[in-house]
Amino acid sequence: MKQPKFNIKDESQDRKYFSIVPNYIINHSTLEERGFYLTLKRIAGEDSKVFYSARELGKQCGVSKDTVYRLLRLLVKRGWIKEAGTIPAKTKPRMTYAIVDIWDKNNEFYLNKKIVSNEGQSQSSEQIVVKQGQTSSQTKDTKEEPGKEKPNKEINREKGLIPLKNKYSSIDSIGPTEFQAVAEYYQVPLAFVRSKYDDMVNWHESTGKVRKNWLATLRNFVKLDAIKIRKEVSNVDKKRGIDASGI
Repeated sequence: MKQPKFNIKDESQDRKYFSIVPNYIINHSTLEERGFYLTLKRIAGEDSKVFYSARELGKQCGVSKDTVYRLLRLLVKRGWIKEAGTIPAKTKPRMTYAIVDIWDKNNEFYLNKKIVSNEGQSQSSEQIVVKQGQTSSQTKDTKEEPGKEKPNKEINREKGLIPLKNKYSSIDSIGPTEFQAVAEYYQVPLAFVRSKYDDMVNWHESTGKVRKNWLATLRNFVKLDAIKIRKEVSNVDKKRGIDASGI
């Protein structure tokens, strides 16, 4: 039986013969997802419109056709590709997928965001994704003191987390609404934010130090530990072998 084909077109700003992938996608996807996305970008960028069966596309990616359908659904759910209607075919209408232009979202997310590395060098910040259940002790080897406030100028650049003056002068002023906002902003589990809040309270009680803006302090606790976990996961992945038995 003849396999149904996919019609894929690229509606982003890329050009022929090379593919550019936004850092937002690289930092917010699994290895499987971004490998599949990059394949779609390449074939759509070269040929504009591509007609592939699930079997043909799976062969290029080294996966089964069922995996192709699953990955298509995942990328649609993430908003990186979209269903763009159907076109007539011999047997039944063929689904059309379009690659979504997310460059504005990518630029807005990373614009003016900086972190301080352990070596003291400034570099562009990456969105940190921490899996549910992962824990880490507060970072000790960084030159940025846990809980140290960022200047108000930088705080006000971060959409959705703009604190009102004196609103968070008390550590008890942080509650479920703020926990949820921080979790969504850094794309980490809510439980992770609550854990960092407990760490912040313990730090406050043990040191006696007071901050003018406890929301900014909480954000720093979350960001620093998330960065540390990301580095630990990255180091483990580098040492892990690749199982190619199923390819």
